[in-house]
Amino acid sequence: MPAARNMAVLGFLLCTSSLAYAQDPDILGTWKGASSATVIGANEHFDTERGSSARFLKTEFTLVIDRAEGRSFSGRVSSGGEEEPLVGAFRADLLSGVMADYDGTYSFELTAPDKLELCYHHAASATGRSLVAACNELDRQ
Repeated sequence: MPAARNMAVLGFLLCTSSLAYAQDPDILGTWKGASSATVIGANEHFDTERGSSARFLKTEFTLVIDRAEGRSFSGRVSSGGEEEPLVGAFRADLLSGVMADYDGTYSFELTAPDKLELCYHHAASATGRSLVAACNELDRQ
């Protein structure tokens, strides 16, 4: 009898977890927060100049996701008066994934329904003028 009960519990868990994965992730909306960044060189999203040494900066970022289909989405990212298009996709867990804009890439994780942890980086070869490593904690507005 205990084996049958265990199988029933396992079956229930498998069904409920597969239902969670069958849903589209909820990423649409406007997300805002401050980055904690290290920047070398000129970069339009931060108050930096060509040839500058490493600077540690806090900058407000806004991420607007306005289109989504399945695990893929698009929108725009803005800060410091600059705005760029953005594309992204979720991993199979529907909580984490990757994004890209014109000069760099992001990794992200939904840590709560309205909280997004987002890390960005690009190498000098992407822009020819700066290195950036930044992480943000964004809240859906």
